[in-house]
Amino acid sequence: MIRKAKMARNSLIANASEDRGVLHYCATDVLNLESMLEALNSIDTHMPFTIVTEGLLLYFTNHELRQFLENMFTMLARSRNATWITDLVTQENLNDLFTCHPGVARSVRRVFQHTGRMIIANNPFQSEACVQRYLDEFGLRVDRTVPLREVASRLDLSIAIEPTLRERIVGSRKIWSVSINK
Repeated sequence: MIRKAKMARNSLIANASEDRGVLHYCATDVLNLESMLEALNSIDTHMPFTIVTEGLLLYFTNHELRQFLENMFTMLARSRNATWITDLVTQENLNDLFTCHPGVARSVRRVFQHTGRMIIANNPFQSEACVQRYLDEFGLRVDRTVPLREVASRLDLSIAIEPTLRERIVGSRKIWSVSINK
């Protein structure tokens, strides 16, 4: 998180001509509503704000996912203009990731081993339609999705990745912009 905060700060400084508001990074226990609400203490919830999570929901059990979505609804409801940006990953996306490259598959398996969770079998998001049903159940709506390949193609990576391999690694995953149903 510290490395990403520095990268984002450096990007903002390099593009200082654009008004981007205040950027705040914080660690929180997303399964604990009080912990999440404490993170809002440092921002003005009367102003629009965005919550960004990544690589998070993959590791949740169904019970944890439901708790998180309930907490996220509460967080977003604190403002009329709050947005959640995340990488909701389906079972299909994970299967694509496993088959894209042997080195990537090994890395993903190591993450599974470290977390002790078999995320493909336990991932409740079998498809994008399933993601939509979960979000609807918790009063959340998808404002838009952006294919990860569009974002990944603009990244300036320290390690060169051949474009065709990058495309295979990214697969069909998307970045999701979510807000509450109003």
